[in-house]
Amino acid sequence: MKSIKYFLAIIIICIFNFTNSYSQKNFKTGYVVDIQKDTIKGLIDYQNWDKTPKAIVFKTVSDSKETIYTPNNIQSFSVAGERYISGIVTIDESAYRDNELSESEKPRYKTEKVFLQILINGEKTLYYLKDENLKVHFFIGQNGIYETLVIIKYLNNIGGDSFIQTKEIFKGQLNIYLQDCPSIQKKISNVSYSKDDLTRLFKEYYKCTQKEILYQPELEKIKAEVGILAGLSLTKLKFIGTDDYFISLINTEYPWAKNFTAGGFINIVLPRKKGKWSINNELMFTSYKVSGMNKDSYNTNIYTNTYSSIGYSYFTINNLLKLKFPVNKIFLYINGGFSNGITISETNYLRVESHVYSVNSISESKLNNARKWERGLLLGLGSDFRNLSIELRFERSDGMSSYLELTSPVIRCFCILGYKF
Repeated sequence: MKSIKYFLAIIIICIFNFTNSYSQKNFKTGYVVDIQKDTIKGLIDYQNWDKTPKAIVFKTVSDSKETIYTPNNIQSFSVAGERYISGIVTIDESAYRDNELSESEKPRYKTEKVFLQILINGEKTLYYLKDENLKVHFFIGQNGIYETLVIIKYLNNIGGDSFIQTKEIFKGQLNIYLQDCPSIQKKISNVSYSKDDLTRLFKEYYKCTQKEILYQPELEKIKAEVGILAGLSLTKLKFIGTDDYFISLINTEYPWAKNFTAGGFINIVLPRKKGKWSINNELMFTSYKVSGMNKDSYNTNIYTNTYSSIGYSYFTINNLLKLKFPVNKIFLYINGGFSNGITISETNYLRVESHVYSVNSISESKLNNARKWERGLLLGLGSDFRNLSIELRFERSDGMSSYLELTSPVIRCFCILGYKF
């Protein structure tokens, strides 16, 4: 148990140590347009922003002095195929998460100058902003005037019960804004307040009116990484309970089992944040087999020896959330998630030898009600270098016993090598 605690402590320390490393500078070619409308080419520290930046770091060449620009200093900037424009907008600061809503229908507006990301630019333009509270806002406009697309969520109390109510005012705004395409009105009624839906709607509008889209950013696609895994596992089985019927299993100390493990993975890299978040899905083969003996002794003439042999092989599906950090030329990562193992083979054998003076008896049986589905929790720490990876992983599962009076926690420690195609 101490080794498990040390392993968890190492992971926590790594999280704190490497979070700062991930925010390292990442200068890419871009430009800014200053207040005098002059275009200045140079390098912008591009962080693949999830939240809309409040300021950017700019320099003309790699070894020149860095300059920080805010919406008050420049009119616009562009980097990595993304364009942002400075504008004065009205933002609703009301709560938007379901568990934070109030019964007030009144928005909490504030006006400020911000950077807006351009999603569609042309005669009809769509802008996007995600604020520091991760609330998403959309705007329409032309000639430098920005109109907030309004959506209001609140709690409606009916008979003492609260229900979430949504006022989708933005649909009426879009009906007016895009009124020169009558066929799009039905699609507006079904559109959601999301980047994908609204961008798709504006593209339909330009297709309908045959007007030209002057600019739209390239969609950042979700990437999939495929590879194979192989390594070693150490497995520890322990029976826990208070029922005397299972006392021989509870008192048996099983050794650690050493086994081979292998499988494959599909890692889905999520967009934004420079690909640091991903969802890793694995299909693994795992197995273990342990044997032990327990002696119940009343005296030298009356005693019982119980021999047990327990072993299982599984095809296991692992689903993990993965977070990686760059450190020089390698990536360190942590991951955690769930495992679901389906039994493909089983060793389940009990032999009881009873000795009462000169009378000996032997019986053979097995642990009944052994479940075929094993569920567990996973936590890992690893490193990627090019197409190779190595990971130390900890797993705790519920094992095979389905008795309420007897639990069978299984602890596994893995050292896994991976290769990405």
